[in-house]
Amino acid sequence: METINEIAARIKELREVCDYTQEKLAQELGLSVEQYAGYEQNGDFPISVIYEIANKFGVDFNELVTGEPSRIDTFQVVRRGKGRSISRFPGYRFKDLAFRYADKVMQPLLVTLEPSDEPAKLVSHSGQ
Repeated sequence: METINEIAARIKELREVCDYTQEKLAQELGLSVEQYAGYEQNGDFPISVIYEIANKFGVDFNELVTGEPSRIDTFQVVRRGKGRSISRFPGYRFKDLAFRYADKVMQPLLVTLEPSDEPAKLVSHSGQ
């Protein structure tokens, strides 16, 4: 089990990497700056605040708490609209449907092309 200080250190590092000040993050979480700074200093984050921070920065809650990615190797359920967005080609939207699946051989994607009166350009992939 991780110590409270290790969780607080990960949250602080995540905040800094994402170029957030304590003031900005506290405001977006609906906390006073003093309250947030106290959580970060003492490591006594309420679980609900950790959950909000994980969602805000798009990281897995378990990874933020344990420091280890929660990867699975048998199956993954992805609810509608919950795939991880990735950027590949302009005009296309891609959702990675196996972003937590460990050691995948291929990357299943949901690809959406916005309707248009113009013919779609052929996009080929080299397979690399």
